[in-house]
Amino acid sequence: MKTDRFPSKVPSFPIGSYNLRGIKPEDACSLYHFMSDKEVTQFTSLHAKTLEEVQSWIELMMEQFVKKQSIYWVITQDNRAIGRCHYIYLNSIHSRAEIGYYLAKEYWGCGIMTNAVTAIVEYGFEHLKLNRIEARSISSNYGSTRVLEKVGFSKEGTLRQHTFRAGEFFDVEMFSFLNADWQQSRNSL
Repeated sequence: MKTDRFPSKVPSFPIGSYNLRGIKPEDACSLYHFMSDKEVTQFTSLHAKTLEEVQSWIELMMEQFVKKQSIYWVITQDNRAIGRCHYIYLNSIHSRAEIGYYLAKEYWGCGIMTNAVTAIVEYGFEHLKLNRIEARSISSNYGSTRVLEKVGFSKEGTLRQHTFRAGEFFDVEMFSFLNADWQQSRNSL
């Protein structure tokens, strides 16, 4: 990904009856709703303890966008954030990035995150001209694994005892989606 392909503004687009748009300071309360939920954050490194913590994260996310290091979207319903997805570790030399995502648990199992990840993958390949998109998921996070597989990611392997959480080590599955695989899947439609 060349840095000249990096957007000047986080793009917005519809995903079914929901929308993806750039994260804003006004999203703090909605984000706190699900980022403070231990069930939602059990497989992630971020668990919000306070609204102020979420406000600080939003500031950091917006700063990282200005520095062309990441792109953060919120998934909205009636302009209220119900989830979040992002590109981090955007690497212009190697044309790769890593994705991640969260969704409020009342929306789990509805296909929303599959649609959101599909949309940001398409954006990454078409507009950012990424060659490789990576994702990591704790092995026992079956919902995340299903999302990645539905979108077209391939499991590359297991990072054994990669993450330490709540007093124990967890294996992490490494996934990738290559531009060539994406092009091939589009051509077969």
